[in-house]
Order: sequence, then structure tokens, then C-alpha cells
Amino acid sequence: WQDGKFVYAARSGSSWTIFKNDIEISENLADVYEMKINAKGSICAFLVRLQSGKETGMTISDEYYEPLMGKNYDMVANLRLHPEEPMIAYTAVEEPYTKIVLNSAEYATSKYSSKPEFSYNGDDLYFLGCDLGCFISINGRQYPIKQVVAPDLQIAKKPNSNTIAYSTNSSMVVLFIENGNMH
Repeated sequence: WQDGKFVYAARSGSSWTIFKNDIEISENLADVYEMKINAKGSICAFLVRLQSGKETGMTISDEYYEPLMGKNYDMVANLRLHPEEPMIAYTAVEEPYTKIVLNSAEYATSKYSSKPEFSYNGDDLYFLGCDLGCFISINGRQYPIKQVVAPDLQIAKKPNSNTIAYSTNSSMVVLFIENGNMH
């Protein structure tokens, strides 16, 4: 942690507890399976399974009196942590729907979507999705993409811009989101 304290999850029997040094932050969790901490050591996030079998995201910050827990889902995965603010994003499944969650806000996506990503400065949250057609969602707004793009494709996005970039087997593509032009 930013003050030199050690943040960790420990298991005793079938129960997990999250600690900051020797202080319990959260207890009686069924599983802790993804963890991120920002570069400053001021914000930490976990994806956890509760004893009920439901799963959720948890954010720990000195700004909060206690950990911030998200809504419970059937499954959560692909944890992402904002670089500066106590904000997390992850994929959540609430059968039969898949969503991208930003703290407590839910964004619609398709069953086949990419992992959520923050731009390097955290200004944008974006992800790809494909059903009948493909789209990119940027800060909750969906833009159709005129070509089929694999949702597992890693894309790059400059903050506050209208372009994304990705590579294929044969080229590097820059796509202008508003008009669909590619270079």
C-alpha cells in the first residue's frame, strides 16, 4: 500500500479474508481470484465469490470507510482498475445476459465481447462486441463497426479521440469510429 502496508488475501479452511497488514478488510469470502492494485498503491480491487455462490467486484481505497462491493452476479471476470480513481470494470454474467460493469453501472454488450479496457489515463472505458454485427462501446455509447472484428482482438484507443487501432495477420488498422473509414 502507499504507506508500506501489505495488502493480501489469505485462506483459512474454506474461507478467504482480505487483510491490510494484520487488519481484516473483508472476511468470509468463498474465493478471491483476481486482484489489481494501481501504480501509486492507493487503490486495490478484487473479484470475489461470496458464500452464497454469487460473484462480485470489490474496491478498496483510503477514500472509503469500508470496501465497496458491487452487485452480485452469476459470474464475473476480466477485472480492470482505473489508473487514478477508485473505479473498476469487469465482465459480469447474469444468465442469460452478459454485461460490462463500471463500478455499479451496467453497460449492455453481446455474449461475445472483449475484455473491458481503460485508456492509459482512464478517460475512456471501451470494449468490442459482436452479435449479428460488431460494435465498439466507448464510455457506454455503442458505435457500429462495418466489418467483422474478433472480440478477443486487442485494440488500442487514444483518450478522447474517435479512432481505434488494431493489428490483423497482415496489417495495422486505424479505424475512424464516427465514419467507418479505415487506414
